[in-house]
Amino acid sequence: MQAASDGSVTCRRRDASASRERILASARTQFAATGYDRSTIRVIAAAAGVSPNLVTRYFGCKQQLFAAATALELGLEAVLPGPRDTLGARIAAHVVARWEGQGGEDPLLLMVRAAACDEQVAAEMSRYFTDQAARPVLAVLDGPDAHDRVALIGATLLGMSMVRYVLRTGPIAAAQPAALATWLGGVLQTLLEGDLGPTGAGLQAKGTWRHLRSGHAGPVNPSPEPR
Repeated sequence: MQAASDGSVTCRRRDASASRERILASARTQFAATGYDRSTIRVIAAAAGVSPNLVTRYFGCKQQLFAAATALELGLEAVLPGPRDTLGARIAAHVVARWEGQGGEDPLLLMVRAAACDEQVAAEMSRYFTDQAARPVLAVLDGPDAHDRVALIGATLLGMSMVRYVLRTGPIAAAQPAALATWLGGVLQTLLEGDLGPTGAGLQAKGTWRHLRSGHAGPVNPSPEPR
């Protein structure tokens, strides 16, 4: 009798786990297809083959469901060890490869899209970048401007993801992944080590911009263009 009881409990737990995964998969698809605002728990539940009550029982409100569906690890820690002068390139290659390989249902891209229309999602995304990008990078930097550099790196990654995957316009959106990674690596390396004064990062970024237009990877740190 005990064995039968244990088996029933195990079966229920397995079914509950499978239901949760179906709901999360349905939520990611729905959020990617229609956006956060237009997605509803009822439609997500129907696509997952469960009742709306089960969705709210497992996840609560739509915002909590969205948070669960977009939970992820950026994994920057894996590329931080190594020479400092190639750190920007390693971060860029990791980020671009991840985003290009995830497709439209990438949890981070879902979060970027939703943040534009929901303040709470925006706050959650800010916490995400602090935990997943800022803290790991800050751990390998030193100097009085380390926090400023990390803030600029986070803003650059966020802005690039918004332009390429949400707005989808301009040279960043049109660039081939290899060219994008090279350009981004140069910008990040400047933010990691370069002069952040009025003639520093801006000229470096401008100098590498032409390689995005051509779609080919170019030099990471070209000479500043003449004024």
